[in-house]
Amino acid sequence: RLGSPVAVGALLRTANSDADWLVRERAIQAVAATRDDRAIPALVNIMMQEPDLRLVCIEALEGMGVKAAASHVALLLTTEGMDLDERLAILRCLGTLDDAQQATVVRQRLKDPHPEVRKLARDLLWRWEGQQQGAPGSQAPATVLDQLLQLVVQREGDDLILSPGRRPMLKRMGRLLPIVENTFTPDAT
Repeated sequence: RLGSPVAVGALLRTANSDADWLVRERAIQAVAATRDDRAIPALVNIMMQEPDLRLVCIEALEGMGVKAAASHVALLLTTEGMDLDERLAILRCLGTLDDAQQATVVRQRLKDPHPEVRKLARDLLWRWEGQQQGAPGSQAPATVLDQLLQLVVQREGDDLILSPGRRPMLKRMGRLLPIVENTFTPDAT
């Protein structure tokens, strides 16, 4: 049986040495289906050594859901020449593995040339930083203004517009959108 942990050794040998890339790709997918943690080092090795199999390895590691692989996957974000699909797959994988310690590497993707990569990195950082704010010893946003500014960043706004007696508005691409339903009063802290 291919999904059995007993088959992992044979599948990894196939993934490492078969002449046909499709067979190697299917072997990697079958290894991921076993969810056997012992296969992680071999998958990481293939991911680092074989650019043609990198994407399927990233998806396999994401599917296995082992947080220990996050640092290896994050390391790829620092590699030059990663294509769009690979960068997106890495960020999705890091989101699934949920290792906030990779935030420094993910933060570098906020300047990625592709907007989808920037948005995924921003969303991931937002989630991780939100988790850290709920952690003991962390500080929540100090004022209403801080909270509104965080909403602007989260919603990819260009500007925050505040007027007494009116709802706070978010300016995005020339359009004004309400952020919250409450009106802004001078005594709001």
